[in-house]
Amino acid sequence: MPKIIRDRQGNKRCAKCHQYKPLDEFRLNKATKDGHYAYCKVCNREILHSDKEVAARQRLRDTEEHKAKHNQAAKGYYTAHAMEVKARGAVQIATRNGKLTPVSKCACSVCKVSKATHYHHHLGYEENHRLDVVPVCESCHTSIHFPNP
Repeated sequence: MPKIIRDRQGNKRCAKCHQYKPLDEFRLNKATKDGHYAYCKVCNREILHSDKEVAARQRLRDTEEHKAKHNQAAKGYYTAHAMEVKARGAVQIATRNGKLTPVSKCACSVCKVSKATHYHHHLGYEENHRLDVVPVCESCHTSIHFPNP
């Protein structure tokens, strides 16, 4: 991780243009030690929107090899998880059609404290159980699928 360089007034040095600028000239980034990107807003914009970078990313996405890899991965996931995918789709359709209450309007059925964020297929993914779901929060859903040993 690069060292954060500041001058006496507390201004930060941009890692690209090497100019010292006030912190409000740097976008916020919670993942960094000081909470700001290493590049100032101007340099960051140049990097993200440079014609070379945009063209390179587009070329990668447009290659037949990349498309084939993506399609193969998607087919592999669907093949391995077909029942789960169909069950999730059935829940989405039922929610859209009003047969199920939107999960955002439900409380977690496990902890009864948090707002639900997911529906859990507690009886499995078989066709006759696709809509047998209970609303759960993310924390409870994770603990159901990955219980602590």
